[in-house]
Amino acid sequence: MARDLYTLPSEALLSKSAKSLTLSLHYSTALMDRVRDAGQVIWNLSERNSELCRQMEEV
Repeated sequence: MARDLYTLPSEALLSKSAKSLTLSLHYSTALMDRVRDAGQVIWNLSERNSELCRQMEEV
């Protein structure tokens, strides 16, 4: 990357930087979605566990 600063024209550098930023944003967004989905699964399982515990206490 350091060599590119001296050898590539500024338009190519900007294009390369924009592409890198876009890919980074894509991966970050995908990771945040996965974490959110995992949180929802854990919350749902916790609710189900609480419901089953209540049912066991009734029996």
